[in-house]
Amino acid sequence: MPHHSPSSWLRRGLVLLLAAGVALLFHPASSPAQTERSETPACRQDAARFDVQLSGILADGPERLTPFLAEVRRTYALHRGIKADCAASLAMNEIAVLLTLDRFDEAREALSDYEAVYEGQVSPNEWVDYHFNRGYLLTYAGETQASTEAYISAAALSQDLPPFRAVTAQLYAALTFGSMSDQPRALAYLRLADSTARANQDSARVPQMMGEVRLQQALVLQQTATESDASDSLHTEAARTAQEALALLSGDDFQSPDRAMAQIVVAKSMLELGDLGAARVALDDARPLVAEARDYTRYVEVEQLLVEGELAEAQGTPDAARATYEQAYVVARDEVLTGRALDLLLALGRLAEETEADDAAEARYREAIALSETIRQRQGLQDWSLSASEQTSRPYIRLAALLARQGQPDEAFQMLDATRARHLFDLRSSLRARRALSDAERIRADSLIAALDGVRLALPTAQAGDRASLDAEATRLQRELAQVTGLALEPRPPLDLGALADTLATRQQVLVSYLLGEKASWAFLVQGDGLEARELPVTRGEIRETVSGISAMWQTERPEATDLSFDLAALEALYDLLVAPIRDAIPEGASLVTVPPTDLATVPFGMLVEPGGPTEDYAAARYLVRSHPVSTELAAALLLEPDTDRGGNDHLVFGRSAFDDRIDLPFVRDEARRVQRTLPSPLLRLDADATEAA
Repeated sequence: MPHHSPSSWLRRGLVLLLAAGVALLFHPASSPAQTERSETPACRQDAARFDVQLSGILADGPERLTPFLAEVRRTYALHRGIKADCAASLAMNEIAVLLTLDRFDEAREALSDYEAVYEGQVSPNEWVDYHFNRGYLLTYAGETQASTEAYISAAALSQDLPPFRAVTAQLYAALTFGSMSDQPRALAYLRLADSTARANQDSARVPQMMGEVRLQQALVLQQTATESDASDSLHTEAARTAQEALALLSGDDFQSPDRAMAQIVVAKSMLELGDLGAARVALDDARPLVAEARDYTRYVEVEQLLVEGELAEAQGTPDAARATYEQAYVVARDEVLTGRALDLLLALGRLAEETEADDAAEARYREAIALSETIRQRQGLQDWSLSASEQTSRPYIRLAALLARQGQPDEAFQMLDATRARHLFDLRSSLRARRALSDAERIRADSLIAALDGVRLALPTAQAGDRASLDAEATRLQRELAQVTGLALEPRPPLDLGALADTLATRQQVLVSYLLGEKASWAFLVQGDGLEARELPVTRGEIRETVSGISAMWQTERPEATDLSFDLAALEALYDLLVAPIRDAIPEGASLVTVPPTDLATVPFGMLVEPGGPTEDYAAARYLVRSHPVSTELAAALLLEPDTDRGGNDHLVFGRSAFDDRIDLPFVRDEARRVQRTLPSPLLRLDADATEAA
């Protein structure tokens, strides 16, 4: 079960911290930058009063928040500018309420004002709230890298925070890395949070946070098990860890989402282990907790229904599974849980394929593609990550596999390559557009994207009479977004297969693009005489298992591996799975251009070994590169891009040779400098300067 979406866990976290009356709000404690004159008794009293009031209002329900916001603003106006924690706390009250009410434009402006007034003027215990709230807002806006920086900045203050706050900061850093599928870094922060909590078990609210930490550890374990097709032991550990979380979590209402998620993790693990009876019991236990959690967030309802659907599939009742997925999709759509809505459309498409309803499957995948364009619009105007790109590519890949199976190789290949190239072209265009925006224009763009999310999610199930008006509204929002940003991220024209074949013929190259599926995989070969698609006798899971056998360096659960040895037998097995089925179509000595999927992206293709040679002698092994020069592209469409010298710093050279959690690569610096010397005016970034943000 993939980790729930960043917006959903942050929403739950925001409400949890507010309802607890801590963490995002008021902790009047003198800062070194403050004086006794600056922090007045009236200011301290008002901060404490609003702290208590907000906790009570959240317990009663959000309808009282709007008049409360007006009162906070009136009171803060009396103290604004005082360089003290009490005034900063009142300002943060306003921001927290704006975020709870989804008034994000106002929250962004208030955060900017807060930074200008209070940076360097308040205690770490107060300043950490700025990072928490900023991280929440940036995650909502889709600014992945910036939100990650905010949560890491909060965690960096841990040494100067009370134990509860320190654990919270470390936990949120873990959550942001978990949402990006960076499990090693997520686990590192979770271990830190667990250590801090265990060392401070007698401190206020820390025992409850230990339950939070254990739950997130269970979620990361489960996600790792699902993504790596791990053995049963990892699912067993996830269930055990979730049960430990249940024992540690409090009975307070605001922790009901966590208790519900813990039960759902147990159910999912039991399902993966084949114990359907235990899965059913865990889901039944989760029901009352899910009902209780609805007052805080509905994402746990979506998670419960998703596992209910998977259980129905495992029990051989596809109609029940379909109905449950449909119900979950409606909730995800209504709550604007865009990523989960996409997951559910893909589940419905897969279920249709398995019941041989290809037309229905194609319709679901095309529906998911339309929804992924909403996500692409958000990504295009914000920061980016490869994991985010993979999310939007999934429906295209599913549809490409379906089209290949139906005997439509040209359309399948074009769809597969389009989504791979799309992210790169979108990134280039969006970065140029975003640099030119003012702060006000960026705020307006974020607001338009949020509105477009809601309209597109409403479209698939809209009544016929409403569809025209929704389409019109979506068009209006897209047009206004393009006017504000100067950017319209529309799908590119279909790849010109004739031009691609001519280019490859001129270069004496054969392009091989791989599509790995859960039940079938494909290799698309393009050369001078056209395109051919061949089905491969391997699944994505089998490829991942074989890759992990190369050496410890390819095992995701062992990122600290330092053993430089590798297994020639595993490289021979990869050759048999990926190259042998297409070997007869590759002319002798031809250069190979490979376009690998994510699961093969870290494997040097030229390192694959043709069987029949020595099995222990590295130097004498029959590596593929000995018979065919091998290069890698991210998408075939890039081969048709004009290769012109644009001058300036448009060429970027990045290299990192030293790592904290992996073996060092001592020759990277020399290699990067050799590349630098071949380019006109390149920008070189090495080691600490070679960051994703740069």
